[in-house]
Amino acid sequence: MEIAFSSKELRDSCSQYLKLKEMVGDFADVLMSLLEDIKACCSFLDLKNLLSFPYFIQNHMSPERLIIKITDTIELAFVSNNSYVHNDDGKNINWDYVTHLKLVEILDNGVQNAKFSA
Repeated sequence: MEIAFSSKELRDSCSQYLKLKEMVGDFADVLMSLLEDIKACCSFLDLKNLLSFPYFIQNHMSPERLIIKITDTIELAFVSNNSYVHNDDGKNINWDYVTHLKLVEILDNGVQNAKFSA
């Protein structure tokens, strides 16, 4: 899968270990490993079988978001970066066929609902 980022700052933080450690503390290793695992998958269908973290789809958001919980408090929020993966209704995303994700924010609900995004 390909991963894009909603901002240069978020991309730089996720690619530089020390910046990422400032954001998420001891979970920087876990997050970097997860991002590499995502890149190794062909689609979300593959990723579902690989994920050891709970995830859910927020389809009340526009656009729909994939939330991956890496701890009790830290969540990654992705949107589909594909334009052609909608279900027959033309509204909801068929996540199994998503091959491009965009990381839009990292949420740390344990630190006064801190958001790291664009």
